[in-house]
Amino acid sequence: MGRIVHYQSYGTPGGEYLPEPRAAIITEISWPRVEVTQPSGEAVACVGCGEQFVHGRALESEHSQEECDEQFRERVASGEVSPLVGLCVLNPTGQFFNRDVAYAEEPTPGHWNWPPRTEATELRDGGGVVFGVVTPR
Repeated sequence: MGRIVHYQSYGTPGGEYLPEPRAAIITEISWPRVEVTQPSGEAVACVGCGEQFVHGRALESEHSQEECDEQFRERVASGEVSPLVGLCVLNPTGQFFNRDVAYAEEPTPGHWNWPPRTEATELRDGGGVVFGVVTPR
């Protein structure tokens, strides 16, 4: 928590404002929980372990939240999935708080990603004052 990341805004449906990267701070890390509310009888998958459910019951075995959490952490460690995060998004007009935001490798509206690497360069004014300037690599 506390890391600075980029959040890709959605923009507006009419295209007046395009999706843009915004600075954001990670405020929480949330591990998905099983929430099965499909009354239709349609099978849904647990976001932690992928086990299939119908009407809130596991199809294959007795589902354990502890085992599911452990499987999900293993999937995170292997890079297969990323946990969801809470963000404080810093917009020019104010702050925006969002929970359960997914990671995307490339900027994707509604997702967070790591900012591109930058390299600091020096710029001096006539009086010898140094200003730090960052430029994308």
